[in-house]
Amino acid sequence: MAIHVVRPPDLRIVGWVAYYLMSAIVLLGVGLRRPPDLIYFRETAYNLMPIPVARMLRCPLIIEINGFLLDEMRLVGAGVFERWLIRVTQQITCDEADLVVAVSSRLRDLMIETFGLPRTRITIVPNGVDPERARPEETATSRERLGLAPGPVIGFLGSCYPYHDIDTLISAALSILAHRPDVRFVVGGDGPMRETWMRRVTQEGLEDRFLFTGRIPYADVPTYISAFTIGIAVFTQEAKGLGMKLFDYMACGRPMIATDLPGDVDIVRKWQVGILIAEGDAAALTCAAVRLLDDPVMCETMGRNARHAVVEYFNWRRAAQDIVHVAHETIA
Repeated sequence: MAIHVVRPPDLRIVGWVAYYLMSAIVLLGVGLRRPPDLIYFRETAYNLMPIPVARMLRCPLIIEINGFLLDEMRLVGAGVFERWLIRVTQQITCDEADLVVAVSSRLRDLMIETFGLPRTRITIVPNGVDPERARPEETATSRERLGLAPGPVIGFLGSCYPYHDIDTLISAALSILAHRPDVRFVVGGDGPMRETWMRRVTQEGLEDRFLFTGRIPYADVPTYISAFTIGIAVFTQEAKGLGMKLFDYMACGRPMIATDLPGDVDIVRKWQVGILIAEGDAAALTCAAVRLLDDPVMCETMGRNARHAVVEYFNWRRAAQDIVHVAHETIA
């Protein structure tokens, strides 16, 4: 099976509709010249164009779902009409796709419950990471590059959205500092919640213990994570996908504290890469952090397990192999 990547002209500046339409025209043109066995499409908001293209080319359509758009749009303040339009387009997508690929069991179950998608037409292919690009670096060197003082670092790296439960980390910070006054906290990334979290840190009088980096280049992600002693992967119930930060932490050999939500819990327990806590439980987060900070051997063991899990399974090569497998089954 050959894979052809189609890159349409970048017309996003004139709006999503024009971009989607041009993408469909380019895809159809390529498909007419070189008929595809199937079309594999990663879902984007409001975009139904792959459906008529697949029908005109008379080939199956596989849709990949990385998040629950209804919740994501609500969390960023989308209006009633926008949310209605998202729901309608997602329903059509689920009805028309020959197969839906979800990145987590939590997302699969939600798509079945919300849109009545038959279980036989949805499968799970977890995301991954490139273990060659994301790999451990020397901790002291990483901290020096980032201007961090010696001592343990509890860090988060990701987009600053409401479903990332950094409020619980802030709530736990004082208790953690009571046990280990030398701990520093790093929140890396940007998004609509960053300013809110920064204001709360200031209100709590913790601004000298927290570093908010803002957006960072992807190439620098391993350096930041390698500066961490513990990675934070705590979510609210609003998170429906499978956080990429789990795999980034794991690739860099860092233990994590994660929320015991479906999908995340399976990874953390099976591979023994961190400690699970209940959503919003600041006391549990404190206990987990103190336990890891007091046990370097546990941290090292979990970090080694995490790196092994990425090399063996949670990588893009395995994900691609899984997708090729389901593609063959779809066109069989």
